[in-house]
Amino acid sequence: MHEYSARAAQRMDIPAPVQPQDGDVVVTNGADLHAVATERQLCVLFYAGFDTNACVLYKEGGVCEMVTRGYLCPVLRDATTCKEVAETVAGEWVTRVTISQIERDANRGGFTVLTADFIAACQESDV
Repeated sequence: MHEYSARAAQRMDIPAPVQPQDGDVVVTNGADLHAVATERQLCVLFYAGFDTNACVLYKEGGVCEMVTRGYLCPVLRDATTCKEVAETVAGEWVTRVTISQIERDANRGGFTVLTADFIAACQESDV
């Protein structure tokens, strides 16, 4: 197990179905993500997840931090969501506004792609 994964595994309870396998890396902060990306010569980091307007964008290792480190950080727009409240949940308005803000701020490194396009590109490039 990679040193980053070993440290992360000590701090979190990862459910069996998604336990890291040989070759997987688990990081919990931007410095470790940057170290792994540098080691693997990565320049694009794809993001998906929950609480996009907080975690995906602003947590350590999130889009905003990694863009400042020089990475391209597309968000998979249909593989992410935000915390909604009673008034917004039916229309997923917090999620829609957050995605719109990411796309509006493309000149600062934020942009989105669809999951189907991401998968198709991976299949074409044999990633």
